[in-house]
Amino acid sequence: MLFGLFLSIMAGFVAGCAPSGTHDPAAKFSRVYVEPPASADPLAEAAHDAFVRALKQAGWNPMPSPEEAELRITLSFQVVGSEQSLVMTWDDPAGRRRNLRTGRLGRSFFWTASLAADEARLLASRLGPPPGDLGKGD
Repeated sequence: MLFGLFLSIMAGFVAGCAPSGTHDPAAKFSRVYVEPPASADPLAEAAHDAFVRALKQAGWNPMPSPEEAELRITLSFQVVGSEQSLVMTWDDPAGRRRNLRTGRLGRSFFWTASLAADEARLLASRLGPPPGDLGKGD
């Protein structure tokens, strides 16, 4: 079931990636810094760790400090109205900011570390491979 959901989300994402005059700011960068959780929160730590691992697996280069990175990413759990989601926010050196969020879950939904990690991997997959890895096969 999760695989089917993943495929449908990826199909929607790929369909929205037609060439145009405006490009995704993240497409220019491969060195990223993922802001670690501000406090010892098991959900935030699970999301952060899974997100960084997924980026590495996709060919991105997570950096140990923001000064070494071209793109800075922050993960946060947000509640808007009656929905909650995991949100990825990135800022590039030009000051552009963009948010991507996972599927919105009802307010009464209970987060687990496993679900936080799954949602983080989903967000990382939406970035796709870094530009230098496009077209390379295994």
